[in-house]
Amino acid sequence: MRQPALMCVLGLVACAPPQVSPELTELQAFARAGEYRTWSGEPAPHTSAGPHGTVRTFVNETLLSSMRADAGVHPIGSIAVKELYAGSKLTGFAIDRKGADGGWQFFEGFEPTLADYYFEGTDNLCANCHRPGRDFMLTPVSALYDAGTP
Repeated sequence: MRQPALMCVLGLVACAPPQVSPELTELQAFARAGEYRTWSGEPAPHTSAGPHGTVRTFVNETLLSSMRADAGVHPIGSIAVKELYAGSKLTGFAIDRKGADGGWQFFEGFEPTLADYYFEGTDNLCANCHRPGRDFMLTPVSALYDAGTP
């Protein structure tokens, strides 16, 4: 009798909707709010050297200061937001964030759901491409303008 009950339990677990990470939900809301546009960033969209197509990157002050200091490891709270474009239309975002545990969180999502990819740590699809960068950051500091400068 235990086996059929176990099969039912396993069936329920297998059919349950996937759990959405609170970090993913937070990053989706953050991307949509657009407050990152007040940060230092690239002056205009351009063709990415990687798989993202046309992009424009913004970084928060924590990451910008670390990049300017040529730090080997960026501090907790470092954030880079990459706007993703199809032609001139903003279609999604890629966000790299150094979490409270010192590990990287990688998010990439496209409208309308922004629910395509979310990874933590450095053993994943996003980290594999970002690995050659200084602590996983590929955008050179020279490409960024100061916040408030058009």
